[in-house]
Amino acid sequence: MDLYMRHLRRHDKFKIGTSIARSFAFYDQCNYAIEQDISICVNGFGEGWIGVAWLDNGDPFAMGPDGLWSKSIKPAYTWKLRFNPIIQHRPRIALKTKNTSAKADLDPRFFQSVCQVSVHYGRFLSTSTAILDPFYAFSEIFTTVASSESQYLNMVERKIKSEIITVMRASKGEVSKDAEETEETSSTLSNLVYYKPFLDEHAQRLKENISSIEAQGDHKWPRVSDPKHQVDTVKQQEAATKSVTTLLKDFIYLLERARTLSESCDRGCRYCCK
Repeated sequence: MDLYMRHLRRHDKFKIGTSIARSFAFYDQCNYAIEQDISICVNGFGEGWIGVAWLDNGDPFAMGPDGLWSKSIKPAYTWKLRFNPIIQHRPRIALKTKNTSAKADLDPRFFQSVCQVSVHYGRFLSTSTAILDPFYAFSEIFTTVASSESQYLNMVERKIKSEIITVMRASKGEVSKDAEETEETSSTLSNLVYYKPFLDEHAQRLKENISSIEAQGDHKWPRVSDPKHQVDTVKQQEAATKSVTTLLKDFIYLLERARTLSESCDRGCRYCCK
């Protein structure tokens, strides 16, 4: 990743719209994770506010500097670089809209769901509340992040369970040769040790996300509850409060999952060392 970041800083490698990868984790021949950031800035603007969200995603990764994800992919086969979609659940969505399909000019070979965040953004938000409360206006970004994080943890959980089942089978004699049992145990131990730091890092990031949600972005951001508003904002306050409560519940759950999986890695390592 250090070499990738150095190439990314070069003017001949970095162009407007180049996708940025903050970290990379390889889990097996079919699964890897590329982490990207979303940054949000809000400032006062006249009697209201203006906000900007910067996303790391842009052009297909194959169009930017080579990274660890592209080492084994020849230029003629960059179509093999695929991303799992971010699945988001919205209650009774079929009853709320006639058309939720995203129609964007994107190459499906390199498709990233986050590229379409802006396509239908705000469709399920209250405009009157979003005008008064920037955190509420950006809440759907947090929802997307939570969905992505949940899918990442699902993938890692499957890998951890698979590793632990493998070493348990070996310990029960289902692997006939001692050499094979030792190899299985050693491989599982190495993998669990590899997974844990990523889970701990995710847990730390989730804690930071929770702090941002509790602060509703920043104490300087406008609030729908500000007394300066000269209109009745009871409904808007209810919508904003519900959004914060829901996001807190989701991110606290994700934090607990990340911590639990990290502890599972510890237990698996202890089991391997017995």
